[in-house]
Parts: sequence; C-alpha cells; structure tokens
Amino acid sequence: MSTMISIQKLANFTFSPQQIVDCDTYDNGCGGGWPTNVFIYARSVYIANLTIYPYSGVRSTCRATSTSTTIKGPYRVLNYTYTNTGNNVTNCAALLAKIQKSPMVVGLDATDLFGYKSGALNSTKTNPNHAVLLVGVDSCNNWIIQNSWGTTWGLSGLARLTPGNSAGICICGGWNVTMA
Repeated sequence: MSTMISIQKLANFTFSPQQIVDCDTYDNGCGGGWPTNVFIYARSVYIANLTIYPYSGVRSTCRATSTSTTIKGPYRVLNYTYTNTGNNVTNCAALLAKIQKSPMVVGLDATDLFGYKSGALNSTKTNPNHAVLLVGVDSCNNWIIQNSWGTTWGLSGLARLTPGNSAGICICGGWNVTMA
C-alpha cells in the first residue's frame, strides 16, 4: 500500500529538474515541453532529489530509469488535477484559491524572468512558454514561484511576481500533483 501525499508535504524534498530534462522522452529537454507530459513520465519512474541528480542546464544522457539503483528518488506522480482559470487574464481568483491548499505547476511567460535577481517582478508579457512551481503568495499577495533554473537564479531558485496576471501566470490554469 503506497502512501499518498500532496506535493505540499514535500517541503524538504526538491525534485530534480535535470532528471526531467534528461529522461522525459515525451518532451524536448531544454527545448521545452508540457506539464502533463512530465507527469506521464513521472508516473513511470521515481523522481530523484536535486542533490542526487543535480541541475546542469543542458540535456545529457538519462541516469535514472525505472530499474535504476544508483539514482532513485522516493516519490513518483500518482495523480494530477487541472484547475482551469477560464483564460480570464483579469481574474486570477481560481488560481489564488487553489494555491492556498497546495503548490501547483503553472505556465507563464518567461521572457522577463531571465534577468530576475530580486523584488517583485511586474511582467506584462503574457505568452506562456515555460512551466514553474507556484508555491504560494507572500503577505503582499505577490505570487511566489520556484523555477527549474537552479538555485543560482533569482532568490535561490525562487521569484516573486506582482499580484494579478504578471507574466501571464493566470492564463493556463494550473495542475495540483499527488505523489506516492
């Protein structure tokens, strides 16, 4: 019997984005992909911790398989559910309500994220082209995201986006993930 946990319970576990880049054959590594394809891959193998399978930012040979003994994480995706925001860029209420319960995978426009260092980014770009983990909101209702570009980017891998549809965060909706 497997134990079901939501991704919010994994606060001390950082999944390896490099494993996804290297091993997910449904997508195109650093060239992009789609969250549901990552979830399909993550149902088939266990996801390693970032410390075991570190981020390099370039696609390499996959070092984790369903039979791997050297790199095997303790969790795999059991289920995922989609929250549709209705593609209403002026109303992020559905996303805000869901993030109060659990982190979510969301799509956004990463154009202005490349040079992000600190503060709350107010990006007017709204063409979703990148997925991140939306981990919550701060006391000023800024969205807090965790990016896959390593801990040297932003605020140790995190960024704050101004409330509302900054970087088009409300356009795609989001996915809550249950791990086993």
